[in-house]
Amino acid sequence: MRLLGGPPLVAWQMRLSVGLALPVSDIRPFDRVGFFLWHQPPISATRITAVTGLDVVATLPGVLEVRSVRRAGDLVDWRSGGVGHVFGVGGVVSDYGQLVALRRQILSVTAVEYS
Repeated sequence: MRLLGGPPLVAWQMRLSVGLALPVSDIRPFDRVGFFLWHQPPISATRITAVTGLDVVATLPGVLEVRSVRRAGDLVDWRSGGVGHVFGVGGVVSDYGQLVALRRQILSVTAVEYS
């Protein structure tokens, strides 16, 4: 929502939790699709040996941010859930077809090696 200029969802949750009304006049339809992709380690992984391709991902159309969370040598554990992701990519595209194509590109140019 932040990438699209949408309403502040956490602030809205807080308002709702204390019984305050939401400023529904701020709601508007979006003409784009925002996304955030997390690369999760597989169940068999215990340590990262290499992460490549994030520099290429940063240049792809629609990508606004690339977050490298783990690097070579870091321990990983699939049981950590979302906070255990290796990298994240966020951005905005014009439609879901472009999102699917961009996801394929991201996954084809990145590689994470594990031990």
